Amino acid sequence: MRAANDRFAYALRDGDVDAALAADDAFHGVFVTAAANAEIPRTLERLMPRIRRLERLRFGSLSGRASVKQHAEILLAAPEDVADLVKQNWLSLGALIDRSFE
Repeated sequence: MRAANDRFAYALRDGDVDAALAADDAFHGVFVTAAANAEIPRTLERLMPRIRRLERLRFGSLSGRASVKQHAEILLAAPEDVADLVKQNWLSLGALIDRSFE
């Protein structure tokens, strides 16, 4: 996960949105796999076109760098705090929706 977050940070620094998406997928994929819940990948597959639009918007701007910090906090967190931090990271995409209506 650290290596994925490093790749993510480098991709954002270089403005490579596709590489950032791949690294972000690798980071979060660990949780999806660990959950061992077949419904999660199905749900993500259904929602991914919408999620990708938000991620491309975020990762193509300076605000994407906040995700690198959030990922680092997830990696350092106590096990009981990880789920909440991952949730906050995912929900931060919703802020893009809110801003688009301002």
